[in-house]
Amino acid sequence: MSGRLEDVARWSGLSVERLRDIEDGPGPFNVNEFEQICRGLAVSPGAMYRSEEKTPALSVLRFRSALEETGPLNFRDLRLLTSIACFGRTLGDLANLSRYPIPFTKFRETIGVDSRLELWEQGYRLGEAARERLGIPAGPLESVEGILKELGVHVARIKLDNSTIEAASLWEPGAVPIILLNTKVSRVHYGLARRAILAHELCHLLHDTGEENLTTYVSSAEGDGNYSTDIERRARAFAPAFIAPRDQTRRRLQKKKRIRLDNKKLVRSIAKDWGFSWEGAAWHARNCNYIGPEKAKQLSSQGYRPRDEDWDESFETEMSSGYPPQLMSSDLPSEVSDVCKGKAELIISSAYMQGDVSLGRARELLSWE
Repeated sequence: MSGRLEDVARWSGLSVERLRDIEDGPGPFNVNEFEQICRGLAVSPGAMYRSEEKTPALSVLRFRSALEETGPLNFRDLRLLTSIACFGRTLGDLANLSRYPIPFTKFRETIGVDSRLELWEQGYRLGEAARERLGIPAGPLESVEGILKELGVHVARIKLDNSTIEAASLWEPGAVPIILLNTKVSRVHYGLARRAILAHELCHLLHDTGEENLTTYVSSAEGDGNYSTDIERRARAFAPAFIAPRDQTRRRLQKKKRIRLDNKKLVRSIAKDWGFSWEGAAWHARNCNYIGPEKAKQLSSQGYRPRDEDWDESFETEMSSGYPPQLMSSDLPSEVSDVCKGKAELIISSAYMQGDVSLGRARELLSWE
């Protein structure tokens, strides 16, 4: 722990002096202090006691292979990711105790990469099929985040030191699925980009798995590139198809025949109707067979800047605004940590109101960092 005692002290609630005494040993070391240190390091006390701290689900090892493309993380970032994975397990336990519905689990289906199809085509097929399986009505989606909330997926905002990480998807049996958005990345604050990021992560949650049936995918910020991996390229194609299935896009454009005579008007119409960035709409037009790849590349490179896109405020209008106070117990704090804003608030409030957790424990969970 040397060199990190200040961080561990802040996270565990023990003083630096006490941690130094414990590190130097062999003085008395009580059970409460052991638990506080484990929590501060985001390691399960039970797992540490049983020498299971190297089990991927219970330690930072879970993120080792997932971070091959983004590079190593510092101790703070690894601790934060591992802590939120633990938070997902805690939320899952609360949801189970209070019989809070998490519909996501009945839609999850692990699907491997199909070598017979191009990756973009497989991603498009999965995205279109997901719309149908989830029972989403035809037409533009006002909020992808709203769909995720209905599925019981918790979308959390965190700030990592590593700015190459854009988002992450975490799930395991019994846990509440979590999508993390790194607020250090500017695209997360831009509604049209954020909806694409969330749809991308939904593909991982629905269809991808790894060691010990854990879903742990960490996606790079655009341009910092783990889009070279098959799983990431497939998820990248899933996103536009989920937002705007090809047959629905074509039917909508058939009513605007004049637009098809002008490629720029066609791309702008797709972007404005369905909630794409200009670049995203250009490539979606190509994948709907309206323009060729060279034209899509040309149009995407000369597109509108975000401040010029007059449709961006029509989609993903919420930015972690939480839930209306009437859905939360009045005993609980109205201000909660950014990690908890969203679905977690309702799960914790429901568990408290049904007597499954104490008021003190509920308040502690709502301040999780």
